[in-house]
Amino acid sequence: MKVDRRSFFAGAAALGATAPLGGLADEAQGASSAIRSHGFFARRKYDHVVVGGGFAGVAAALASARAGAKTCLLERTNVLGGLSTQGHIIVFMPLCDGYGRQVTFGIPEELLRLPMKYSAAKPNGAWVDKKGTKKELSDKRYELVFDPGPMMLGLERALVDAGVDIFYDCSAENVVREGTRIAELIARCGAQRLLLAANAFTDATGSAALAQLCGEATVGGRTGNIPCGWYYVVDGERHIHLRCGAGKTLRKLDPAAARDYAGDDPDERSRHAIASRRAILLDIEEENKRRAALGQEPLHVFSIPTYPTLLKLARVAGEGASGPVVGIFSDWRRKGPVYPLRFGQLLVPGVSNLLAAGRCIACADEMWDVVRCLPACCVSGQAAGTAAALLPRGGSFASLDEETLRKRLVASGVRLDAELLKPDPEWKGGGEMREEGIF
Repeated sequence: MKVDRRSFFAGAAALGATAPLGGLADEAQGASSAIRSHGFFARRKYDHVVVGGGFAGVAAALASARAGAKTCLLERTNVLGGLSTQGHIIVFMPLCDGYGRQVTFGIPEELLRLPMKYSAAKPNGAWVDKKGTKKELSDKRYELVFDPGPMMLGLERALVDAGVDIFYDCSAENVVREGTRIAELIARCGAQRLLLAANAFTDATGSAALAQLCGEATVGGRTGNIPCGWYYVVDGERHIHLRCGAGKTLRKLDPAAARDYAGDDPDERSRHAIASRRAILLDIEEENKRRAALGQEPLHVFSIPTYPTLLKLARVAGEGASGPVVGIFSDWRRKGPVYPLRFGQLLVPGVSNLLAAGRCIACADEMWDVVRCLPACCVSGQAAGTAAALLPRGGSFASLDEETLRKRLVASGVRLDAELLKPDPEWKGGGEMREEGIF
């Protein structure tokens, strides 16, 4: 096919801007072929492509690379960790049930402890060495408050050491499908584009963006998205402190702005960002009034989130509560409950070689607030990455051998004991909820 310069670039622009979702049209396929033949794209081939460099994406990429799959990860910013590191929500929530029993193992625990190599951060209480009595381990949850920089460095080093190719400043733009499969992913890296062919793909975008590019159904986050303001301040002696009460201040001073914002609406997303930053300004003003009354020096804003702090963007439609248990996690909000992650929650109906991981997996609405946090994100990421490495060439995740997947997960350090899903005898149901609005 002969393509002149003008029609070629017009076709390339059309592919990026107007190709139908899912890339099924002959026109999109033709444009892809034309671009490849003219060298406008760099073309790479992998076993597994992960889109999204938050904790779920990192866990997925680590799991598949360590299992021998040639893996790459695409991250639209220039560092890893997503909402947690760039949004300053720096608590790695619990890996235990609150009664002194660890329930989550494997890559999630590895990533929780990662900053210890680069900073003074340590897990709570007796969980530092996990040698305490049940009572001592029950006094504190197995979680970690970490600093963003050391975590970013640690996540990147872990991927590099595992042999994962990282593409920063890179986001998914479209897909080319062959029947039910994604054949190639079209990605934009700065001013350039990549064509990424792979046997398996993982959507760890937090917003089910890859599933949406494939034309599959998603559920938008319409509740639970209050303005968030975790930010750093500096005092006159250049000591840095974290403040996380801006959301509360906004609710007190401007209740109308302290509302839920729709995570799947572009206007609402921007309004949420503006409201969150206004909350920070109001919070520091209120704090400095309090300090002035005590004769103390004022604080000054040092760093604000550089990542959207919406907690619920969009997830794969459906509950997906079927298939084998491939992970276990607790409830960060209260002591007691322990939940299974089922493989069906990772499947994207209609796309046979695509899995979801992180806060965009299929789940019941009432569970979204649990699966969006780091332990569950890492659990789903490790399961997705392990499954990707096991997927036969041209195969379907829906027919993946379930027992082989579970055995591979256990061999990599995950515990899937049925006993872990039984609540501790001390838990009688209910329990005090963690303070709402800390985000």
